[in-house]
Amino acid sequence: MTSLDVGSNELRYNIGNVPYDWNWYYNKKLMYLNLSGNKRLEIKPQHRRDDVDEQLDSFLFLKQLRVLGLMDVTITTDAVPDQTLDVRVRSTSSQLGKFGYGISDTLGNRKHITTRDVVIEKFREKPDEMLITIYDGKNCSQFKADKISKIIQETFEIHLTKELETLGTQVGSSHCKTVEDCLRGAFLTMNSEMNILINKDESSTFASAAAHRTTTTDELTLEEDGFTGCGATIVYIKQDMVYVANIGDTMGIVTKSNGDYDLITTKHEPYAPGEYERIRESGGYVNTEGYLDNIASISRAVGFFKLIPHVTASPNIYKFKLTSTEQTIALATNEIWKKVPFGLAADIVSLEKSRPGIAAEKLRDYAISYGASDKCTAVVLSLGQFNDKPYEKSSAINDDLNLRNLGGEIKPPTGEVAMVFTDIKNSTYLWNTYQQPMRSAIKVHNSIMRRQLRIIGGYEVKTEGDAFMVSFPTPTSALLWCFAVQLALLTTDEWPAEILASDQGCEVRDEHDQVVFRGLSVRMGIHWGTPVHEHDMVTKRMDYFGPMVNKASRVSSVADGGQITISNDYYDKFKQIMTCHDKVKKGVPITAVYPNKALGEVIEGHMEKLEEMGWVEESIGSKKLKGLETPEKIWLVFPGKLASRLKVVTNNNGQIENNSNSNNKVIAGINAESVWRLRNLSLRLEEICSYLASDELHAVKEDAGSDSGSATAAANAAAGAGAGSGEGEGIRCDFIC
Repeated sequence: MTSLDVGSNELRYNIGNVPYDWNWYYNKKLMYLNLSGNKRLEIKPQHRRDDVDEQLDSFLFLKQLRVLGLMDVTITTDAVPDQTLDVRVRSTSSQLGKFGYGISDTLGNRKHITTRDVVIEKFREKPDEMLITIYDGKNCSQFKADKISKIIQETFEIHLTKELETLGTQVGSSHCKTVEDCLRGAFLTMNSEMNILINKDESSTFASAAAHRTTTTDELTLEEDGFTGCGATIVYIKQDMVYVANIGDTMGIVTKSNGDYDLITTKHEPYAPGEYERIRESGGYVNTEGYLDNIASISRAVGFFKLIPHVTASPNIYKFKLTSTEQTIALATNEIWKKVPFGLAADIVSLEKSRPGIAAEKLRDYAISYGASDKCTAVVLSLGQFNDKPYEKSSAINDDLNLRNLGGEIKPPTGEVAMVFTDIKNSTYLWNTYQQPMRSAIKVHNSIMRRQLRIIGGYEVKTEGDAFMVSFPTPTSALLWCFAVQLALLTTDEWPAEILASDQGCEVRDEHDQVVFRGLSVRMGIHWGTPVHEHDMVTKRMDYFGPMVNKASRVSSVADGGQITISNDYYDKFKQIMTCHDKVKKGVPITAVYPNKALGEVIEGHMEKLEEMGWVEESIGSKKLKGLETPEKIWLVFPGKLASRLKVVTNNNGQIENNSNSNNKVIAGINAESVWRLRNLSLRLEEICSYLASDELHAVKEDAGSDSGSATAAANAAAGAGAGSGEGEGIRCDFIC
């Protein structure tokens, strides 16, 4: 056995019970051993006996060990290997102040360490600063550990500390040095000093305080390490500001409480448009496989000293302020992102936001299960203390993988509930006109609906065609869901081009040139009351009946596409909650305002998110609803970003008129990004076709024999056979493309 990962478990271990318990001592070929996250695991010094030579408390006998995870493990023995060029021992705590920290990795098919990580809870000995890093070696040898990533691991904090000491000083005539300047300066200074050290001769007197921190610089040689580099991603937290600087392809995301995520890094690929132009201007080139100068898979890195100036160490920097919306930060090396899309990763991490160690392990395990065979490292930082929803979860039927990653569906609410009906505007016309695109559009629509239900906490009662009937246990969750869905429908990039080119799905902009309509328009209506409920014997789900359901359906029918209507009953209930929320903001305890503490905390959380979104409301007067005896006062409500929907010109029937001209329509076209994606795809297809053609040619050669004219005959035979079967023409066309 070479690898064993039992991290984030509830292990308790007695090393004296060796006849019955496993011990690492007897597995001398172990290269990877992870015991991190086992907070109850305790490894004490073993009492030595004269008749026993075994040292079961020692890790020093594992001569091939590369990675040893001991985070959160109580270990009182000193028989632990030292940190070296080819040994990584993790022993930090998983709790970094108010943040939770988790890391998981694998060596893959490698036998030496090429990826490093650093976490410093109190950076510069300041309690409000933190530093988290990943360094990923590139173009490394399979037969030895990576030296450049080791040097960065040991010296970057020194460079950054030195730069931060000059924070705020005057740079030029009108610019003061910022944190971004300090981060950029640390990267460039570190790379410059390493370049000087690797190129200096014996007569050089160059000295660096950072270089004295490590002896690995003495081992650097231009012959062995000139074509080796290292990507890096740095997360620097100062109070409530987060700065992320990166070079290379170690990417990161920040997940949010509404289920969305933001990309906080830039992938520096040689064939990316901006990078490609810079490389060509500096005299470099990018081959058909996407490698810079036929060597480097990334265009920005520390190292690659023989490729300077084609490779630069200048980082991209992203910053944001921590609010109640941000939940986790996830960083991972490129091998993970090749297999796990950002959206799936965000769902995985959000589901385990209170357990970052398990979240990191899941990211790695998903990548391995999807075919990752190279080194992988994932880091997850939990940005707060989270509690699960106080609603009991149920096992939802027909769950797909993406929904399952968001957790279980809540139990169907009973008693007073918020009922929401939705419907797509002019769906019949769209189905008759754009049958094939509507199939894709409906999948996008349903995915957004159900995804937000899992994130916010709602119960899908049933669907009828493209209409949803949904119930919520609180008024705030219903409104928050409607806002989240309307914003997601507007911003998704998955609408078919035919829908976006139609008069029913084209972009409509307000006077400030902000998009207010795009894609399918969905009407929504919310009502608050007490319906009759019972389980459906066929669907095995809760169903609702009675006058309350009838009114909720009629309220939604008043809305036009993209509008949210609410009944007067719901409006009154929401105003009551706003009054309670104001009391809590003034310092009144939740238990004195709400009858249930857990429910009060959920409502307060929803109100904070609603206040962050903002909203506008407007009464449209009393409406006579079909099937109801008395008129009902109806209100229109929109999230703050869609406030201008209230000002959209309406016709005499109160419906929205789409007055957008053809210039506002999004018609399928070609932009620079599409061209580069098409170029990358065509290169991959060409490589596949070349491989298939070479295999066919080799097979014909073997059949033709080894006489002097066999090569020409085999080539002609391959071309003729391909032309006769139609395959040869396809290969030639692919090469032409």
